Amino acid sequence: YIKKHINFNNIECIIEVGAGYGRIPELLATSGLLKKYIIVDIPPALWISSTYLKEKFPMLKIANYRTNLDSLQLSKMIDENQIISIS
Repeated sequence: YIKKHINFNNIECIIEVGAGYGRIPELLATSGLLKKYIIVDIPPALWISSTYLKEKFPMLKIANYRTNLDSLQLSKMIDENQIISIS
């Protein structure tokens, strides 16, 4: 449904608030549509989604969840990874 109704050609980054275990990035990665995905959630949920996605897609660049990032560290993390978790 998503692939049929959304044109992903011009979408470079998706931000999702409350991603649960990571169902949407999983679907995008499986279908080859994942470019950059930022997950904003609370720490327990971020751990679940990042752990699940790393196990499911070891070939993707997935940032480890970290706290207390300054803006330069966050910018670097976004530039270097495909999936980023932010609290």
